[in-house]
Amino acid sequence: MNFIQLCEEVGEWSMKNFGEQSPENPAEGFIEELGEFCHAHLKMKQGIRGTQEEHQAAMADAIGDATIYLADFCYRAGFLEILKRNDFLLQENFPSYFDKDDEGSSIVNFIYKTVSAIGSLLENWLDGFYTNDHIGIALGYLYFVCMRNNLNLNECVVTTWTQVKQRNWKQNKLTGVAE
Repeated sequence: MNFIQLCEEVGEWSMKNFGEQSPENPAEGFIEELGEFCHAHLKMKQGIRGTQEEHQAAMADAIGDATIYLADFCYRAGFLEILKRNDFLLQENFPSYFDKDDEGSSIVNFIYKTVSAIGSLLENWLDGFYTNDHIGIALGYLYFVCMRNNLNLNECVVTTWTQVKQRNWKQNKLTGVAE
């Protein structure tokens, strides 16, 4: 899926569901989802609280949700036009953003670097400065996290977005499921 298309779809859906809000809200959601990924990853390594398949599904959902939150951040922060000028795509060509040293990094290190990229993006947005490098870096680290866990970033996003876009938080504030 094209990241610009995802930003537009998510942004429109988010505006309908949540109205005007600061881009800081989806940035927080992004970080929350990385925590959910770490939770599932840790429990899978420990062999507790579920099967490997359940933990894999939870990790895929968290990666999809994190990417959706990143798309919402970009929409709300006004980055769409810049992304369009740079022809920014969500596809598996992210390794060009990284050094070969990253290939041996642990999942914890990738998550830390992803959060750092989002922190830099948010800080630059607050200062009125933007570079798509931080978005690319965050997506790239998500790509590597997926690779390390036998997940496909695009599949995670498409599967999760297909479910999320059905929710209507104005109609049902508890579950988002429209009645």
